[in-house]
Amino acid sequence: MSQSKRTARPLDHLVLPVADLARTRQRLAALGFTVADEARHPFGTANACVFFSDDTYLEPLAVASREECEAAALEGNAFVARDQAFRFRQGAEGLSAVVLGTPDAAEDHISFRSRG
Repeated sequence: MSQSKRTARPLDHLVLPVADLARTRQRLAALGFTVADEARHPFGTANACVFFSDDTYLEPLAVASREECEAAALEGNAFVARDQAFRFRQGAEGLSAVVLGTPDAAEDHISFRSRG
């Protein structure tokens, strides 16, 4: 697959770091959103997503285990390392990532790597 570097990508989801996932779930539910149950990642974070009918979603993201997150970051987990960097610089709440969709992630990876 050969895409121009200007190829528009669809929005997939927004990553929203939060300090307290339970409180965030309550707040989003009070606003009328249907919030998924808490899901725990194997690298120490947890989320409770809000899914929309257009296949996009919000991902409120909390630190469930500081120790697991630190170990994962040291092992090269870029997702956790970037979340830690955001929290260190900006605090525990905010918008840390806009994730775009792609029809071919493997090809995109090769293309991004080739561009440095």
